[in-house]
Amino acid sequence: MTFLLSWGIILAAFASTSPVMASNSPVATSTEAIQEFAASSFEGTPLLAITSCESGNGKGSVNQYDKKGNVLTHFNDNKTFDLGVGQINSVHLEEAARMGLNLNDPYDNIDFTLWLYVQQGTNPWKASSKCWQ
Repeated sequence: MTFLLSWGIILAAFASTSPVMASNSPVATSTEAIQEFAASSFEGTPLLAITSCESGNGKGSVNQYDKKGNVLTHFNDNKTFDLGVGQINSVHLEEAARMGLNLNDPYDNIDFTLWLYVQQGTNPWKASSKCWQ
C-alpha cells in the first residue's frame, strides 16, 4: 500500500517514525502523474529541486523510470546503488521494507524520500548539492 503524506502532517506522522496509511493510493504511473505527486508531496521542502537533480538531470522534472521503462538506477563505486525519483541508496532498502514501502514503486519512493528528508535533512543528497543549492 502506498503512503500519502502532505507536509502539513509529516512531522506528526513521523514523530514516532510510524508511517501513516492512506485510504486512497494513487494508481497512475505516467510521468505527469508522478511529477504531480512529487510536487504536492514535496511542497515546502527543497526536495523537488533535489529530486530534479537526482533523477531528472536538473531539468525541472523527476523520473522514476529510464527511457527503456526500467526503474532509474545509479550504481555507485562503493557497491551500493540508488533507485528512482529520490535516488534512494540501497542501504535504506531494509528500512523501506519494514515500513511496507517498495522503492521500485514511484509513489513509495517519493514517500520514502520525504521520510528520509524528515529524518536526515538534505544530507543523503549532499553529493548533488551543487546542482540544487
